[in-house]
Amino acid sequence: MRLLAPLAILLLLTSCMTAPNPQKMAEANEVILKQEGIIALKVGDKAPAFTATSATGQRVVVGVGTASQAKPEAVATKVAAAPKAEDAPTADPPAAPSSSDKAKPEASPATDTPAASASDADQLYTVLFFYPADFTPNSARNLRELSKDIDQFAAVKVQILAISTGSAEDHKRFAEQYGITVPLLVDTGAIAASYGCAPPGSGADVYPQRTLVGIKPDGTIGFYERVVPHTKLVESILKLCGREPAPGK
Repeated sequence: MRLLAPLAILLLLTSCMTAPNPQKMAEANEVILKQEGIIALKVGDKAPAFTATSATGQRVVVGVGTASQAKPEAVATKVAAAPKAEDAPTADPPAAPSSSDKAKPEASPATDTPAASASDADQLYTVLFFYPADFTPNSARNLRELSKDIDQFAAVKVQILAISTGSAEDHKRFAEQYGITVPLLVDTGAIAASYGCAPPGSGADVYPQRTLVGIKPDGTIGFYERVVPHTKLVESILKLCGREPAPGK
């Protein structure tokens, strides 16, 4: 008995020191999410179209058009001027993703992400960052990190849009409190659901899965990554978009 106790402790310490396999952990996580109806989008899928309003009142249109209709110089995301009080942002046709825009019902490892092609380097790459909630430490840290390098992203033609549930007022107070300059888009749950970051039929009380979604200039999904709170987002996004850091960075 006296020999078994030290042996058990040694085995326990060894198991704790064993490095986890990120790929296997990601695949296991996707299996769990699939059971909840949360299906990751696949690289090459058409990006679900939606219209949303930012915390500052800008109307943002994402994923309009199909890859076959998009011109080489087309931009996947357009940001309009702040709407008038009587102009409801959700009144536009792209406001609600159609059933054909939603994820295909097959499992897809969220880490299977090829790099962007060199031909995309001179066109705008749109990156959606879904985060769980305002006023949470990890989300605040992630968004401050992205905000710190917002000029670098602009220099290499990458547009960052952060999305979560919560009101425009909450988003605005959150941004002001933590010095966040990345646009924070208001979601009632439908956008997160259409991008495989929340269960179908989710409402404004859902906490979206922390996910990076890259939309190529032709309007298709270029990459799809579940991320953990301590992911180095700037480094990851530049690599996934096939961009080199801006000079001096």
